[in-house]
Amino acid sequence: VVRLGVLKAEGSESVSWNDIQVGQTSLLDHWNFEKGSKQRIYTFTNAPQVELLLNGKSLGTKSNDGKENMQHVIVWDVDYQAGSVTAVARDTDGKEIARHELQTAGKVVKLQIESETSNLKPETKLPEWKADGMDLKYLNVSAVDSKGRIVPDYDVELSVIVSGSATLLALDNGDHYTDELFAGVTTKKMRGGRMQVILRSLREPGTVEVSLSSGKLKATYNTTTK
Repeated sequence: VVRLGVLKAEGSESVSWNDIQVGQTSLLDHWNFEKGSKQRIYTFTNAPQVELLLNGKSLGTKSNDGKENMQHVIVWDVDYQAGSVTAVARDTDGKEIARHELQTAGKVVKLQIESETSNLKPETKLPEWKADGMDLKYLNVSAVDSKGRIVPDYDVELSVIVSGSATLLALDNGDHYTDELFAGVTTKKMRGGRMQVILRSLREPGTVEVSLSSGKLKATYNTTTK
């Protein structure tokens, strides 16, 4: 396995935890940065070596001995170029065994909605979403470009309207340090091109329609409780 992470430009964040200031290093999962900037990339792998490619051109191969490289973490400093950055994991013979790529996203063209899959097994024959007034459904909303890539600098407000056999319970943009409310709101800024919409079923089964709008973008999601 091999995974890429790009060090956040601001470096370490200073946050207060129980009245104590602690530092935190943030890694990003995208390849959208300022032209001419320098980026520090971390590759995480259990393979013997990793090759890094920038727009298909090799930036070299580094071995993973688990000691000098921080126990399977290999660090690279790269001059940013839009396009793609790829980590290729190789075995001791140089054969590719895994890869992970980050691509530069373009302009936002639509809102993409994905429902998190149910943990219920098909053989249980239970409904995916129960009309018991307690069951929840999580919708992951992403602002994507024409190729379906999440646009990380899209932080526009998202508004949600829910009608039918469910209610809107909460909105979560993934910001752990915000003091904004999650519950009882119908509008919140997206963060990193993402938002999670949490719905709660009512006690009467039926159809549910979720209408989303953000700037000029609009989308709907329909489902049914049973």
